[in-house]
Amino acid sequence: DLVLWLDKNLWVKKELSAPEFNDFTKACHDFYYKKTNSRLSQYHEKYSIKDEPSTINGVDVPSLKEMFGVIDWDDLSNGTASNFHGDLQFDNILLKSSGDFLLLDWRQDFSGIINYGDQYYDFAKLNGGMMVSYKLIKEGKFSYEIDAKGRVEISHNTPPELSSGRDRLRRYFDQQSINPSKVNILTSLIFLNMSPMHHEPFDHFIYNLGKLTLYEHLLEQR
Repeated sequence: DLVLWLDKNLWVKKELSAPEFNDFTKACHDFYYKKTNSRLSQYHEKYSIKDEPSTINGVDVPSLKEMFGVIDWDDLSNGTASNFHGDLQFDNILLKSSGDFLLLDWRQDFSGIINYGDQYYDFAKLNGGMMVSYKLIKEGKFSYEIDAKGRVEISHNTPPELSSGRDRLRRYFDQQSINPSKVNILTSLIFLNMSPMHHEPFDHFIYNLGKLTLYEHLLEQR
């Protein structure tokens, strides 16, 4: 019901002229590539650490620099211009008694563009909120541990209703010919972007989750 409502009431496509589309793709690139690198620099500087290969949940994960070198940033920046929310996760979605939905805390712009943004960013935000229950995170129901050799273990619980919802979201992607791989890459970038904006230990958890899932998604593309 939510996705159908969003499709009808929120995700209204925008027709762009050639100059507008060029500006939009540049905005997508700045938002995904430049902002992510800036946020990661903040996280690394905060703890005086370097971007290096690591072991997360027993998986040997390359450095972010190496993984970023594999990402097709041109494809990622080829967004879909539409109305967008910008922080589309369940803390910001209310279900009214009428069965209608109400969206809160809208993002004010998309890399300087006020009237529209990339629909894929909303897809990724919604997808991320189904991978990680922010409600349970606030209750402290997650873990982050690092041993003397720097090996990281992270864990969290995903309630079955979120897993079921994510399956339905993927079916919507199939029906609408939306690229799920692109959504997954953006979801991992969102997790990485969140890391410097939070306190320990959640910042370490979400950083390592972003890094691990990014590697897994890139492996799926091979």
